[in-house]
Amino acid sequence: MLLSLYVNDGLIACKRKEVLDTFVSSLVSEFEITCYESTCYVGMEIIRDRTKGTLCINQQGYISQVLRRFGMEDCKSAKPPMDLSELTESNETKDEEKRFPY
Repeated sequence: MLLSLYVNDGLIACKRKEVLDTFVSSLVSEFEITCYESTCYVGMEIIRDRTKGTLCINQQGYISQVLRRFGMEDCKSAKPPMDLSELTESNETKDEEKRFPY
């Protein structure tokens, strides 16, 4: 089980629904809480497709809000300044990467 709390917002993830239900019941008995299906948490949109077994998290809503705040809704996107195919899970840092801190 994973429990994340941020100010007055929380997110609980668990593999087994019966364990989740028991935990939420114990929380309800001690605290005044409301429970909803997770669609948004701390500015992140959560999109879950149970039939496909997928979970997608993005910040499109937050990004749109920031762009509106700075009057950049119509700005053009740009590619990141690196070849994304070079991203690896390696902890090694290449000399080239040391010169460009992004």
